Amino acid sequence: MLYRPFLHYISPRLTTGKKIDDRYYNCAAAGITISRNIVHIASEIQKQAVMIGPYWFIMYTEFFAILSLIFFVLENPDKPGSAEILADAKAGRDIIASLAQRSLAADRITSALNVSSCHNHSTAVGDVNKSLGPLLSAARQFGEIHAANTDEEAIGSCARSGV
Repeated sequence: MLYRPFLHYISPRLTTGKKIDDRYYNCAAAGITISRNIVHIASEIQKQAVMIGPYWFIMYTEFFAILSLIFFVLENPDKPGSAEILADAKAGRDIIASLAQRSLAADRITSALNVSSCHNHSTAVGDVNKSLGPLLSAARQFGEIHAANTDEEAIGSCARSGV
């Protein structure tokens, strides 16, 4: 998740009135792509029945991928592909929830991600703010924390990651 510090560059709300280098946006877009890949890989691992709860590293990687996807959807609800990205975030939440009975880490992550109205899978992207409740403020805070990085740090990280 080397791209996480760039996540805020994908937000029109956080970048309004600022001149943004295309490299930063590309790093942020790569972060969203990788987050989706993490969810898809976890899904494949679960299908092969080798996903087990004690692997806490997988749980937290999945958790931050889900938060990144939700942040993207919140900040870009009308962008093409937002509905698919939201579906990936929900699929990731479901994968972790399936392990909650066997893993304390999965149980805690599930508690953080669960909101009573979150289980409505037919939610339109425009209603994301209503359907995900408190999780949204956590995802926005997650993105804004990373927005505090300086541009020099961003350039160095992006250069090291090869983007």
